[in-house]
Amino acid sequence: MSGKGFINNMDIKINLAGLIIEIEGFPYKEVPENMVPFICNNEKEADFKYRIMVESELKSDKGTLIFENNIRKIYINNSKYFVYFSYKMGDDSSLEISTVFDIESKEAQIYVDRKFIELTNGPGLLMSSLDIDLVLLLFNRIIMHASVVEYQNQAILFSGPSEIGKSTQANLWKKYMNADILNGDRATIDISKDITNVYGSPYAGSSKIYRNESAPIKAIILLKQGEKNSIRQLVGMELYRNMFPRFSLARWDDKLSNISMNIIEEIISRIPVYELTCLPDEEAVKLVCDTVF
Repeated sequence: MSGKGFINNMDIKINLAGLIIEIEGFPYKEVPENMVPFICNNEKEADFKYRIMVESELKSDKGTLIFENNIRKIYINNSKYFVYFSYKMGDDSSLEISTVFDIESKEAQIYVDRKFIELTNGPGLLMSSLDIDLVLLLFNRIIMHASVVEYQNQAILFSGPSEIGKSTQANLWKKYMNADILNGDRATIDISKDITNVYGSPYAGSSKIYRNESAPIKAIILLKQGEKNSIRQLVGMELYRNMFPRFSLARWDDKLSNISMNIIEEIISRIPVYELTCLPDEEAVKLVCDTVF
């Protein structure tokens, strides 16, 4: 399958970080290009299920407001989260999507404004509003902002602030070490088993590298720009202080935030984390390789 990925019916399944996620009633004939590698025909019962309903008037159920910004509001009512997205149009009007997440039953109902279906970028917007981050947390998985390379059947994750050079280091490993790039921007870490794996995801930023593959993690490299190459392992509070900002955290809810923190703490206890002060050159690649392998 290539291009935008045509599908034959309205129900699809995606395999994401080893989870089967079912989307019933997908209201388009094609899925966005970044989702194509993750479409599957697995007969296994879905780990999480979305049901999409196209409505003229969206559901307005609410609970206690726990988060709000210019496009999104989140409410909580017992084990359910009510998420409202509002997309501003060029004529100052807005279209909305509302999602009801039932954490206990591991299902979500998505109500889509009928006018939304007419948008040319509707499939991408709809997929981006699924709140996959939340679903992953329920299964001991979390998204990390990182570029991932696979070398000798093990993964190295390069992370750091935006524009620090994550993709640059990944590309250098591809050039000098013949490493494979699994993901270019946001990868999923899975701690549900004894071996800690990283998965490619549909979220790859400008790199457009989204591969549905995984590898056990060898090390995490936090990048820092400098005038010469050096590397050191992080420990203690410095390790925690530098790691937490690299993850997608559900800070708007105490329960989900605690799950996030526990997953990150488990990652830190399993995987060595290094700070690499580096230049964009072959020497930086060799330094990491000699240290990690």
